[in-house]
Amino acid sequence: LREIFDAKDYFAGVSSAMRVQAIREACGDDPADRAAKLKKAEQTAFAVKNVPQTGWLPPELRTAHYDGPSSKSKGAKVTKLKSKAKTKKLQARKDAFKSK
Repeated sequence: LREIFDAKDYFAGVSSAMRVQAIREACGDDPADRAAKLKKAEQTAFAVKNVPQTGWLPPELRTAHYDGPSSKSKGAKVTKLKSKAKTKKLQARKDAFKSK
């Protein structure tokens, strides 16, 4: 899936919040905070240039074998979900996907 993921098309078509979240997951908080201040075209270009090389995939393309961006690629730990409700929703989505 990583080889066929069209980052340019994906990031051009999603909201700013989704682009920033992808950058946060793939590159860390500092790059995401900087990208949040950019205009759409600049933000998209930044995401296309930096996010795919980390191994990040959109939630829609993640399987049970998804290992996400490596900690080396972003220089920081992935921000953990803060609320138990979000964790439960994420686990429910994973379980539903596994059952397919």
